[in-house]
Amino acid sequence: MKFREKIICDNVHGPIGISKLEQEIINTRTFQRLKKIRHLGLASLVFPGAEHSRFSHSNGVMHVMSRLIDSLRDAGCGYLEDGGDNKKQKLRLAALLHDIGHYPLSHLGEKAFEWVDYTLSITDVVANGSLVNPERYLLLEAGRDHESENASHEALGKLILTADGSEIKTILESAGFDPFEIARIFNTEDVENDFYIQLISSTLDCDRLDYMLRDSISTGTPYGQIDLEYILQNVLWNPKEEIVSFHPKAITAIEHFITSRYFFYNIIYHKTIMGFEAMAKVLLYAMVMAKDFSEGEYGGIVHSVDEIKAKIKTDENFLANFNDEYFWYYLEMFD
Repeated sequence: MKFREKIICDNVHGPIGISKLEQEIINTRTFQRLKKIRHLGLASLVFPGAEHSRFSHSNGVMHVMSRLIDSLRDAGCGYLEDGGDNKKQKLRLAALLHDIGHYPLSHLGEKAFEWVDYTLSITDVVANGSLVNPERYLLLEAGRDHESENASHEALGKLILTADGSEIKTILESAGFDPFEIARIFNTEDVENDFYIQLISSTLDCDRLDYMLRDSISTGTPYGQIDLEYILQNVLWNPKEEIVSFHPKAITAIEHFITSRYFFYNIIYHKTIMGFEAMAKVLLYAMVMAKDFSEGEYGGIVHSVDEIKAKIKTDENFLANFNDEYFWYYLEMFD
């Protein structure tokens, strides 16, 4: 299996090799939509260079995953002894597709739809008059994080991979890969194999290793300049505990990575960015909750997470247009 069938020139990692299968997935309309979803939401309003997308990040995570797998193989990782390049391709695919379900404006849009999902879940409470001032109550709820498995971008990503008629599902199955398994890996649902979770959703995973460098370079801030090379060079495999570990001499680089995340988040959660994102969240929520607002193209704005899921299954054009421009398009018409 060739992982350098084509080369993508990346501003963070340099040349990134991709297989023929990965190229086919990247070329789909479903994956190309990630080019129009900014990785840091509205951060570019403060950091003008922060216009990088979920598309470039996804390619970067796949590249880091590939390098981490190679390092673990050299370290004698038991999970990678069998399966050869087929297992490597499966993990690269999970890394490539881990953000396929992101909403417009990335996490900002996701939080808005989690709020929508929460509001609809208490409709009966509002209707029967249990709340003295329902409008004030919902306004106060805007500042809260309403976690919703139904509205998470991971859940949406799983649907995108597994829905009947999905172009990515068709490609994966034609190549002999199970879309449900790929989705379980990036959703960390494969609880029987903690090894996968360590690679894609842990304190020191492929996702964080890419976005720390990418976000730092794009925002022009020095806090995310981690020593990726040294960390990857010192990967070890602990056969007794069956976990990924690191050589003691890499402790300083790892501590630097962890503390850099803390300081970098303080920069990204800049008060001005947070102000803009709070307004955008409320506006998106208001548009979605306005049942009489349905002007424009794309079949009108969606009014629930369930409607998004229904459109993904039935409207082949919906998902390609469900990006940052979707938000700005409807905002211009919203009164």
